[in-house]
Amino acid sequence: MSILGQIIKSKSDYLHLLIGIIICIILLLFLWYINIFLYWMQFGEGADSSAKYHELAVMIYEIYPALLVILVCFLQLYKNYRMGRFDYAKSYLFIAILAPMLSVFQNDILNFILGS
Repeated sequence: MSILGQIIKSKSDYLHLLIGIIICIILLLFLWYINIFLYWMQFGEGADSSAKYHELAVMIYEIYPALLVILVCFLQLYKNYRMGRFDYAKSYLFIAILAPMLSVFQNDILNFILGS
């Protein structure tokens, strides 16, 4: 049986999944929040700053937090697979799939949290 098949057919540990999702959301919110300040400190403000470094700013502001969370999830997935804890590995696989979906709604989530 393949690695993915073993992970998917394992039973889910719902408490671990819930804790992992909460930690993932908190980590993404924290990374998005500090990215606002990092962008401002690095590029400044005004029309000139957004025109010069637009591609780099998009990568830093929108893609990097989700990639960091996905990397952590896949490292944990690999570690738990090697230890034979397929239920934990399944939780991390689900969270790694959920992180990019949350990143699509990044601006809406930040506007809701920050109230602006």
